Amino acid sequence: MVFSSRRVIQNIFLLTLNPVLRVLIAIPLAGFVAYQLGVEGYGEFNFALSFAILFGVVANLGLNQTLLRTVAKQPADAPRLWSSVLAVKGLLFCAYLAILMLAALAFGYGPPVTWLVLLLGVYQGLMSMENTSLA
Repeated sequence: MVFSSRRVIQNIFLLTLNPVLRVLIAIPLAGFVAYQLGVEGYGEFNFALSFAILFGVVANLGLNQTLLRTVAKQPADAPRLWSSVLAVKGLLFCAYLAILMLAALAFGYGPPVTWLVLLLGVYQGLMSMENTSLA
């Protein structure tokens, strides 16, 4: 019983460590970025991030949840399902970036904002791929 309690405490600590480290790094980093970019630059950055997140659903389409449910029902097919989902998400990633670029150009944003939207789109797409890998 002592061993399992110790293991539970260790797991709780490890699961808590990630969000705590993210906050400890993100808050000073956000202040630094805001200071360096200034009001206008930070506004453009946040706009580009919001724009990329707005179309982020294209990069996932609920595939992580579908993968988890299917693997729970058919554990033997996990490697095939996982690789299939990653392949589809790779195609969705390309479509997502194309949609972002076309939307940014259609709305008439300048080159710096368009490139920033694409860069943050790459970030969002890679986060979606990472979430699939973690799933």
